[in-house]
Amino acid sequence: WGAIAGMAGGLGVAMYYMVRTYPFFGGVAANQWFNIAPISAGIFGLPAGLLTIWIVSLLTPEPGAKVKELVEHVRYPHLRGDISTQAA
Repeated sequence: WGAIAGMAGGLGVAMYYMVRTYPFFGGVAANQWFNIAPISAGIFGLPAGLLTIWIVSLLTPEPGAKVKELVEHVRYPHLRGDISTQAA
């Protein structure tokens, strides 16, 4: 949940900044924060996304064993290509 919320939060902040400051979207350049161009909106989206990941990860429960096994398999796939269902 943390990763999904972080991506949505960071994208939301970056898009909000771009819409408010980029003339193509109807924004006004006078709305720029710290005189940063709209194309650099990621400078605000990245910290917002990281903070959201951290907060949501602290507030939600730890993933179950099946999810951890899937993530481990995606990180380090077995040569056979399938997920082991036997207990380690």
